[in-house]
Amino acid sequence: MKKSIFLIVKIASELLEQVCETIIDGTNLTGNGITIDSQRNSIENLTVQHFDANGILINDEDNTFDKIQSKNNQADGFQINESSLQTLFNLCEAKMNGNNGFRFQSGNLNYLIKCNATYNGGDGFITDVSDDNLFLCNTSKQNGMNGFNILRDHNLCIGNWTFNNKGNGFRILDNCFMFNNRTVGNSLNGFSLIENDNIVWGNVCNKNNQNGIELNFCESRVIKNVCQLNNNNGININENDSINSIIDDNCVENNTKAGIIIEKPTTDNFGVRSNCLTGNNPDIQNNSESTDNIVIDENKCNSSIPDGLCENPRNQQIFFKR
Repeated sequence: MKKSIFLIVKIASELLEQVCETIIDGTNLTGNGITIDSQRNSIENLTVQHFDANGILINDEDNTFDKIQSKNNQADGFQINESSLQTLFNLCEAKMNGNNGFRFQSGNLNYLIKCNATYNGGDGFITDVSDDNLFLCNTSKQNGMNGFNILRDHNLCIGNWTFNNKGNGFRILDNCFMFNNRTVGNSLNGFSLIENDNIVWGNVCNKNNQNGIELNFCESRVIKNVCQLNNNNGININENDSINSIIDDNCVENNTKAGIIIEKPTTDNFGVRSNCLTGNNPDIQNNSESTDNIVIDENKCNSSIPDGLCENPRNQQIFFKR
């Protein structure tokens, strides 16, 4: 499943290089490249570039954009405002814009499929005031801030690839579902969960400069992820009080510091279960002094602080299937 989704992302990037033959150039002009103020428009095979505001500004609903490239504009590549519900972006690209690649300032129920956001000054994709969106098989790389900055509820991120961004790969507010994404080589965390009730399932979080996954506030489920070779911790639980979170069945390997760490001495109400860890320093570290509703059980690992949190003896090596 993962190989199929990432192949789709690669093919989408190659297709974008073959389209967008019509060019609208804004050199020496002012304002946005294209402004949409009506419903049910369909625009395809177009490049919008060099405008001193946004490449494309969308102020109404039910519009479709197919194979549109917005690049080298001073503000956002695509900005979605007002009542812009149910906008579909397919095989679109936002590249080298001064602010964000795709910015949703308003409007819900939008669909982004096989789009690219690269080398933008801000975030690759950002939802300011926009819920219930689908991000499917998109790529966000080498942006000046986060790959995906999801600041609203009930968003679905499935099969996306974010790497080498200067912020987090994914920065997530709450009530979001993150499945089968890959976040690699970002300057901060692979995933930063900044509020509650998220599901992070089956993702790859490797070689990020801080943590693979960082949980703040929590009440989240972190299940079946791979966190390897991150420069800080594999999974960092960073909340003071009751977190009501489950960390279950993850593969956490060869991170510079702890594989899984519970940072705060007052953290309680969590479960760390059935994870496989090796090559971390240590594999599991529990700094919590609480005894309320804590389960750390059946984790296959070689080292822990305090001792006794690993199912396997310290000298037993664990190998993962890749």
